Amino acid sequence: MYCQRFLGHYENFTVGSLLFPARLRPGLAAIYAFSRFSDDLADEPGEIPPGLPHSAMTEFRLARLDHWTGLVSGLPGTADRHPILAALAATMQTYSLPKQLFLDLLSAFRQDLLAPRHPDRASLLDYCRRSADPVGRLILRLFGHADPERDRLSDCICTALQLANFWQDLSRDLAVGRCYLPLDELEPLSLTPDLDSLRAGSDRLLPVLQSLSGWTADLFDEGQALLDRVPWRLRLELRLFLGGGRAILAEVDRRGVDILWQRPHLSRLGKLRIGVAAFTGRGR
Repeated sequence: MYCQRFLGHYENFTVGSLLFPARLRPGLAAIYAFSRFSDDLADEPGEIPPGLPHSAMTEFRLARLDHWTGLVSGLPGTADRHPILAALAATMQTYSLPKQLFLDLLSAFRQDLLAPRHPDRASLLDYCRRSADPVGRLILRLFGHADPERDRLSDCICTALQLANFWQDLSRDLAVGRCYLPLDELEPLSLTPDLDSLRAGSDRLLPVLQSLSGWTADLFDEGQALLDRVPWRLRLELRLFLGGGRAILAEVDRRGVDILWQRPHLSRLGKLRIGVAAFTGRGR
């Protein structure tokens, strides 16, 4: 029950809907609880020691995340240290989940604290490989799939979803010093990775945004073939996520540089349409 409260964090669609078989939901809840809790250790203030100066905040969060990483590395021996670790250890044993996938996630959260910018698309892909792709691979393993081709297609979808979220959250991330726009695509345009600079040079930024959106769409298209290689319940769930990701990407395209001032989001009606399309088979 502790892990169940973490489900539903994903804004564009609810994670772990009733589409998932009941027998798999505890394992899914453990994976997502771990992911959200770990991310919050890096992102959220938590219990800040009284009087801690702002300059020491990153060091404090790193220490907190490193301690958690040590506990995860010690599983199953450390399972009694936290309810999430207990659930995670049980799930790892039941479904033979590789511990490295969880450690990859933690390394991405650590990178967010130390190096929140990316020199090129290769760096961005490496980040997504650790921050997004492990979740898709873990879910495949809950359903009994652990082969290279399904993993590759899942990686395409998960990376595309992560990139779509980056473009959706561009104004928020820039405001706190994070930039997921490849620096080598900004520098030739005399743009720097801060919100004021990009707003001032928004006319020059537009082709970069369009190129990144097209790249993201291509990844969605490449991963589409996974739908024909998974059980129908997971297929429906994937249709929802693909529909949500594509819809956000369409909003990014429609708004262009306006996303530097206003974050795009899906309306309730938009989500309903995507849900209907997924269930009727048109969400391919």
